[in-house]
Amino acid sequence: MAIATRLSIYNGACALIGERILQPASAGATYSAEDRESRRALDDIWDRGGVNTCLAAGLWNLAKRTIQWNYDPDYTPPFGYQCAFGHPTDWVRWMAICVDPYMQAPLLQYDDQGGYLFCDLQQIYVAYVSNDKAFGMNMAAWPDAFQRYVEAYFAAAVCQRVTGDANKTVKCEKERDATLIKAKSTDAMNEATTLLPAGNWRMARHGRRQTYDRGNPYSLYN
Repeated sequence: MAIATRLSIYNGACALIGERILQPASAGATYSAEDRESRRALDDIWDRGGVNTCLAAGLWNLAKRTIQWNYDPDYTPPFGYQCAFGHPTDWVRWMAICVDPYMQAPLLQYDDQGGYLFCDLQQIYVAYVSNDKAFGMNMAAWPDAFQRYVEAYFAAAVCQRVTGDANKTVKCEKERDATLIKAKSTDAMNEATTLLPAGNWRMARHGRRQTYDRGNPYSLYN
């Protein structure tokens, strides 16, 4: 597996749009200082959070971070739920919100808004897509399939600006979508079997109580 760098992502995108690859700023450098429109366009996408957008596109195991999360005692919700949890600084999107450390019993009653998650528990367990340098932004650990998707995303994002070719842009967008599907499929192979939350019918039978059953009432998915 080739290790991804900012320059390798840029050059993968250049190859897809038919542009000459960018040269490193110095021997071994992972960025380019070439005064070219392709580099400027790619820099714009990078600086606007292009990689973060790619991380937000899936429930990536490659970026998964799991934590025991305690409520914020300094923030009192105005009404409703009693406890507030501020989003982690490296949060991109949720993967699971649970009441147990084994991540098998989902929290069914909560609200997520304004950078806070609200519920009636003082401690919960969460898994989320992280853009921390040790998780989602650890480019050295990116699988090939995810690298190809990020390259294709950048290519589609800059193609029209760099080439002015609408047909090529459409082709790049199709490549972006295809590589996303493949990357998700490859990433899912590393995912453990998970129990789905209870459906509305089962919750109604229990008076919408927070319930969890280790037996057959839940479906399995991979």
